[in-house]
Amino acid sequence: MLLLAIMGIHWAASASADPAQVEDGLKSQRRCSRYFLFGIMAVLMLSLQGCEGDIPRHTVGNWRGKPSYLAQFKYIPPGKNANAAVLNSCSQIGISPTLQCNGRGFCRYFSTNSAVAAQANPISFCQCDRDWADPECGTQRKSQRTAFFWSLFLGFTGADYFYLGYPLWGLAKLFTLGGLGFWWLIDIVRIASGPVYAYNYRTANDLPHWVALLIVIFIFMMIGFIAAIWSYLVYRRRKREDIALLQNDEEARHWKNTQEDYAGLYGPRHRTKGPVSFDGRPGFNGYGTAVQMPISPNAAYANGSYAPYGELASLPPR
Repeated sequence: MLLLAIMGIHWAASASADPAQVEDGLKSQRRCSRYFLFGIMAVLMLSLQGCEGDIPRHTVGNWRGKPSYLAQFKYIPPGKNANAAVLNSCSQIGISPTLQCNGRGFCRYFSTNSAVAAQANPISFCQCDRDWADPECGTQRKSQRTAFFWSLFLGFTGADYFYLGYPLWGLAKLFTLGGLGFWWLIDIVRIASGPVYAYNYRTANDLPHWVALLIVIFIFMMIGFIAAIWSYLVYRRRKREDIALLQNDEEARHWKNTQEDYAGLYGPRHRTKGPVSFDGRPGFNGYGTAVQMPISPNAAYANGSYAPYGELASLPPR
C-alpha cells in the first residue's frame, strides 16, 4: 500500500505540464513519504509491550528434544537393560548372528581389505534384507511393486503419493487429475525405472525391471493405438462431411441446370411484352419465329393457335 501511494503521488505530480508544479509535486511527495514513514515508526514504538507472565525455560536444547537416533534404532544386548543400548549390533562380540540386525540381515565388513577383515573385531554394519531398512533392519520398506500398480491404475488420484507417505503431493496430483495426464505418465515411468524414495527410505526392489519395462511399453503402445484409432475416426468423419457437402453442391448445381432445361422444353421463349407486327401479332424476339403461347400445349391444339417451329400460327383476329 505504501508503494502504491508513493507511485500515485508521483504520477499525480508528474501529470502536470508546468515544470514548477512538477517540482512542487515532487517536494510534497517527499514530504508526505517522510511523514508517513515517521508515523509508522511512531505507531510501532508505541505498540511495543513488555513480556508478562512466566517465560518458559528449558535446560535441554530443542534439538535434544527430538527423538534420539540412538534411542530410535538402539540395540539392547540380551540380558541387559536399556542403559546398555548400543547403535551397532555388529560391533558386539559373542552375539549370535540370528540376534544381530534383528534377524533380518547380516553383518558386512566396512572395508574389503584382507588385513582389516583379519582383525579380531573389524568394523562392520548391518546389511539388511530386501524389504527392511534402518541401522538395525527394524523398519519395513514400502513396496516398489505396490507403488507402481497404484501409480498405474489410480495415479491420477495421487494414490501412489499417499502410499509413499507424501499426502500434500498426493492432494496436488488429485486436484490436477495427474497434471492433466502428464504427471501421471511421468510417475509411471519413474517408479518403474527403479526403487524410489518413500517418506523415510527407498522402496523395496521387489519389481523386476524387465516386467516393469514390458508393462510400460505395453501401456504406451495401447495409448498410441487408441490415439491412432481416434485420429482415424475423426479423419473419416471429416471426409464424410466434406463428401456430403460436395454432393449437396453438385445436386444443387444440377437442379439449377435442370430448371433451366425445363424452362426451354417447349421451344424458344416468347415475349409477353415487346414490339408487334403491323397486324397486331407478336413480332420476332431474335431466336426465330415467336408466337404468344397459350397456357398449355393442349389448349393451343384445341383452339388451333399452336404451330410447329418455323411456321407462323394463324391466330384469330382481335
